[in-house]
Amino acid sequence: MWFDIVMTLTLTMSGILNAIVSLALVQTFLMFGFDLRDGIPVVPPAWTWGVAAAALLLACVGVWMGRMIRLNSWDLILPWRLAVKLVRHLAQRGKVRELIGFTLSHFVLLALLYTAVYAPVSMLVLSEIRMSQEVAAGQVVDVG
Repeated sequence: MWFDIVMTLTLTMSGILNAIVSLALVQTFLMFGFDLRDGIPVVPPAWTWGVAAAALLLACVGVWMGRMIRLNSWDLILPWRLAVKLVRHLAQRGKVRELIGFTLSHFVLLALLYTAVYAPVSMLVLSEIRMSQEVAAGQVVDVG
């Protein structure tokens, strides 16, 4: 019994960690890939947080589709079949409420975890980058 619990928790946390790291890489790429005219930001721009939130929300809907409708990635080959399955499932009583509840609860969990991990790490990395640029430009005064 304990082995099953530990195995399930390990695999679950592995998946969540993978999602957090992947999304952090995307958000960081967006931050540095598009708008650095004003220099290195102090915190990640708000629009990158919006992109991250949209990605998390879509991922939660995808998890719901996989868990409740039993869809897989290869079901995208025939999108009309996917749409028919989705409409038939949501036409059943209480399924829309199930979609909203599942998606929002998982979104809140992942968003809290992601923010708790990415916000402090990104601010630390951004401050280190700014400091190294100042050192390279000779703008840092020795306080020692």
